[in-house]
Amino acid sequence: MLLILCKEARPLWKEVALTWALLLYLTYRDCWRDGYIPDAMEGWLHLLLPLAWSYLTARSLQQPSAGHPRTAQLGAKFLLIVICIHVPYFLSNATVLQARGFALLPYIPDLLQKQMLLFFCLTLPSMALASIVRNATQFIVSAFALAGAAILVYGSGSWPVSAFEPIPWLAPDRVPQNIALLVLALTSASVLWMQYRSRRTLLSANVGLAGVLAAAALYLWLPARLSAHLEGSQLKRAITVRALEPDANLKPFPHFPKNVVLISIPVEVTGLSALDHATLKSLGFELVTTMGLHFSQPTRRTGAKPNFTSLYGFITSTGGDSPSYHLILNMEQSLYDRVATLPVKLKGQLAAEVHRNAMPTALKIDARTDVPNFGKCAVSRVSARTYQDEMLRVACESPNSFPQTQMVLTDTSTGRSRDEPLGGAVTRVSYPTSTWLSSINLREAFFHLTTQADSEWKLPLAILNHYRLEVEPQPSVGKVVADYELAGIDLRRYTPAGR
Repeated sequence: MLLILCKEARPLWKEVALTWALLLYLTYRDCWRDGYIPDAMEGWLHLLLPLAWSYLTARSLQQPSAGHPRTAQLGAKFLLIVICIHVPYFLSNATVLQARGFALLPYIPDLLQKQMLLFFCLTLPSMALASIVRNATQFIVSAFALAGAAILVYGSGSWPVSAFEPIPWLAPDRVPQNIALLVLALTSASVLWMQYRSRRTLLSANVGLAGVLAAAALYLWLPARLSAHLEGSQLKRAITVRALEPDANLKPFPHFPKNVVLISIPVEVTGLSALDHATLKSLGFELVTTMGLHFSQPTRRTGAKPNFTSLYGFITSTGGDSPSYHLILNMEQSLYDRVATLPVKLKGQLAAEVHRNAMPTALKIDARTDVPNFGKCAVSRVSARTYQDEMLRVACESPNSFPQTQMVLTDTSTGRSRDEPLGGAVTRVSYPTSTWLSSINLREAFFHLTTQADSEWKLPLAILNHYRLEVEPQPSVGKVVADYELAGIDLRRYTPAGR
C-alpha cells in the first residue's frame, strides 16, 4: 500500500501545494481575527478551501492504479486524503487554539469532532461522487450543481450569500442537520462500497441520487415536534399558557408592511420556576374560527425569514428576572378581514429550553479575563470615530459553543444596570461570514454610551468611573415540549388602533 501511496501522490503535488497554501493563509488570518465577523478574504476562504479539498479528493480517486487490488487502491487513496487534507487541518486548528491562549490537550475531543464533521460532510461525499463520474470536468459540474441545490434547500430558495450567514442569537436546530448528514454519509459509503466491489456505476448513481433527495427531504420536512423531542434532555414539567387582558398602551408597530397585521396578545406562561430563564420556540400554530375556517402557518424548516404574507404565530419573552410573554400573530390583511369579527381559537406547540444562571465572573476594561467553563473575554472601549456612538465592547472566544449568556453592566453609585446578550448584534456584509472551519467561536456584546443627560437606551459615559461588568452564562438544563390552546379570542381587542 505504501508503494501505491507514493505513486498516487507524485502527480498531485500541485493540487496538494495549493490546498496547503490556502490552509496556511487561513490559519494565519484566523489566529489574528478580531471580532465575530471575519474580513472578506477569510470569509471567502472558508468556501474556497473546501472546494479545493473536494477537487483534490476527486483527482486522487480518479488516478489510475492498474495492477493492484481494488481494496488496496481504495486504502491508498484514503490514506493519501488523510495525509494531505485531514492531518494539515488538525494541525491548523491546534495552531489557532494555542495562538489564542488555549491549552491543546483539553480540546482534543473537539478537534477530532471537527475532523469527523469534515470527513462526513465533505471528504466522503466527494469520494463517492468522484467514483461515479468519468473525469474531473464532470465532477466539477456535478459538485457545483449539488452545492447550488444545498444553497436552495438551506436558504428556502434564496441565492444571496446571506443565506449562509449565521445569526448568533438564534440557536440552530441541529437534529435535522445531523440526521441529513448521517443519511448522506451512509449513502456515500454505500456508493463507494458498490463501486470498488463490483463497479456498478448506474446502480451507484441511482443510490446516490436517492440518498441526496432523502437527506434534503428529512432536513426540510422532519416534524419540528419530533426534532424537539430528540434534541436535548426532556424535563418533566407541565407548561400552560393563558391569555391576559390587552395592553392598555397598545400602539401600532412602526416599520411594518402595510398589508400585514401584527397582533400582540399578552399571555401568562406557568410551569417555570423563578430561577428559570426560558427560550421559547414555536413548533406549530393554527387558527380555527367558529364558522369552521381553519388556517395554519407554514411548517417548512429552514433558516429563512418567516413568510409574513401568511399566518405566523409565536410566543416571545421580554427577558429579565420577571419576564412577560406575548403571543405575536402576523397575518395578511385579507386574512385578518375574514376572521377579525369572529371569535377564534388559537392552537400551537412550543418548545421551552430552560436555562439556569451560572456563577458570574467580573470583567475589567482593557483586560482579558479567563471565565471558568466558558472561555476568554476581553473588554475595550470603541471610539465614536468607528461607530456613531462610543461603545463598550465585550468580545468572548472559546473552542466550544457558547450557552445563552448575558453581559450585565451596573452603575455601582445608583444601582442601575443594563443587560446585553452575548451575540445580540450582527453586522450585515456582502460576503460569507460563516467560519465553520475555525476551531474558535467568537461572539460580541456592545453597550452604547452617551454624554446626554437623559437617554432611554444608552448609558451615561460617566458610568465607567464607577461600574461593575459581569458575564453571566446561562447553560441549558433541559427542554419542555408543550401544547397550548386559547379559546374565544377576539382579535380586534389585541390589534393596535389604526390597522
